[in-house]
Order: sequence, then C-alpha cells, then structure tokens
Amino acid sequence: MLLQRLSSEAGIQGAALQWIASYLAERSQRVIVGSASSEAVPLVCGVPQCSVLGPLLFSLYVSQLGRVIERFQMGRQFFADDTQILSSFSPDPAVARVALQRLESCCVAVKAWMTSNRLKLNDDKTEALLCGPRARREQIGISAVQVGDASIAFADCVRDLGLFIDAELSMCNHVSSVVAKSYYFLRTLGRLRPMLTQAAANSLAVATITSGLDYCNSALWGIPATQLDRLQRVQNAAARIVFRAKSSTEHITPILQSLHWLPMNKRIDHKVLSIAKDFSLLRNVVVEVMVESDDGRAFHSLGAAFLKALAPVRFLLVSVTAGRQKRDWEPERRPRDGWYGGTISCK
Repeated sequence: MLLQRLSSEAGIQGAALQWIASYLAERSQRVIVGSASSEAVPLVCGVPQCSVLGPLLFSLYVSQLGRVIERFQMGRQFFADDTQILSSFSPDPAVARVALQRLESCCVAVKAWMTSNRLKLNDDKTEALLCGPRARREQIGISAVQVGDASIAFADCVRDLGLFIDAELSMCNHVSSVVAKSYYFLRTLGRLRPMLTQAAANSLAVATITSGLDYCNSALWGIPATQLDRLQRVQNAAARIVFRAKSSTEHITPILQSLHWLPMNKRIDHKVLSIAKDFSLLRNVVVEVMVESDDGRAFHSLGAAFLKALAPVRFLLVSVTAGRQKRDWEPERRPRDGWYGGTISCK
C-alpha cells in the first residue's frame, strides 16, 4: 500500500520507487531482553523504526487523511503520527452543539480511514481542548467529545510539541514549565561558574537556559506582564551568573547589553517579526514597515511595504524610529466573548 501511494500521491516512479522498495523489503525484527533474544520475524508492513526516512514515508502514507478531515470543514495539523483536528465556532450553545456533532462525525471518519489503511487510532490517548473564557465555556454546556468508544473530557491544558496550551490561552502553564526547568539549569550553572570562563559560561547559558526561553516564544506575544516578568527574572539571574555580578541589586540593563542579550519582550517581538519576514505565507496579517528619524526626516524607504500577505483580520503596524521599535497598535490575540476554538489531538 505504501509503494502504491508513493506512486499515485507523490509521483515517485521508476528507479526511485524501486530503490525505496528495496529499502523496505526483506526486513525482520526481534525482541532482545538482556541476554535473551526472540526469533526473527519477517516484516511485511511498516517502516524501519528510528530511521531518517521513517517519519517522511509515514507522512506520505497518511497524506490522504487531510482530505478526509477537510470534507467536514475542519482544520488539521500533522506531525509524524500525531494528528490535530481544529475547529472554531461562536459561543452560542446551539452553534456549539452543531460544531461538536461535526467534530464527532469527523472523528468517526478518521477512525474508519485509519482502520481501512491498517492504522490504529488510540481513543484513550486522544486529548481535547476547548478554548474560551471559563464562564462562557460553562454556559455552552459541553464537557466532552466522543472519539470512537471513548468519551474524551475537555482538558484544562494540553501539551503540543513541548508547548503547554491552556483553555484560556493565558500560557501560564507553559511559563511555569519553562521557569521550573530554567531554575534547575541555573543552579547547575551557578555551581560550575567558578570553573568556567565568561565565554564558556555564556555558551552554556545560551544552550541550556536561553534556548528554553526562546522555544515557541512567538506564542507568548501579548501575555500578561506578570507572566513576562517571571521569564525576565530567569534571564536576569542567568545574566548575573554569567557576568559574575557582585550584587543582585546591580542594574541588569548594562549586563544584558554587554552579553548582547535582548530582554524577553524584545526577544518575543523579534521572533514574531522574523516569522513574518521569513514566512510570507502567514495569512490574515498585513505588516507595514515605515522608517523615519526623530526629527521627522524621512528615509528612502518611507512608506515602503516590505511585507505583504492576504486579506486582513486586523493590522499590526510596526514603526522603527531612530533604532527603536514600538507597536503603535496591537491586535488582540487572546480570546474574547465572540471567539471560540476547539482542538482535538489524536495519537
């Protein structure tokens, strides 16, 4: 089935298809526990585990699943063997019930497709998340979604590729997870610091702490200042350890500047702008970049729209004034009474 799908869906023909066939053929597996080993069993289906081509071949094999989900007017995201079904609806209870029925029908179709293609949908490992203010979620009156034989209750928080997403999109759970992991590395770095040069300590802090602060930080754009301050305190502590500041009361801005570390709010802004610049496929966002000096003197790029995308929902206006970057108007990113979203992740 995989070879047939590679030929019909991916257009792989001739010698390339024969090479993949030889790669998959004549394989066997066995189970080894200690010094004991089972007999080798020929593999007639599947792809080699822990192989480079394994995730790619699996993604090509399940490519038809996207069309099954789209028939129900649902969004979807695939990552290896994880399938996410996305839906949005207004907070009206009647509309919510219709959306739930469509979601359950989509899950039935997904399970039927997987069964016919020799795949298994683990009902018990499926997670569901309903996003929106708590009062509105309780008013809707929906607490679970039926997936196969299991009734999946809506979770308060789910983990998606290391990013913790809560029902109110406050990102508090993700911030707490990042802070907890960062302080573990901070304690280790503090014990090792006397034996390290500043350059080595800087590299170690960037690899263990800053990388965690920067992971998926574009999702943190617009979070409350109290949550952003928690991340900033982690960065300040790391900078003081690397710089070997003599007092915790020493001003942090010169230290960050000497280490060439942007503060957390600027790091998040930089990540968002980098994504918008590098991936112009972002839809429903229009970004205009205007450049002018403090005295009103216009540069040659004044009024030039460097970044353009498709139909707007809201505008994000970014001004660069004498090296300073500020947001003149920020779109609301957090859910309000008029927007709801549901997501379900199938393992």
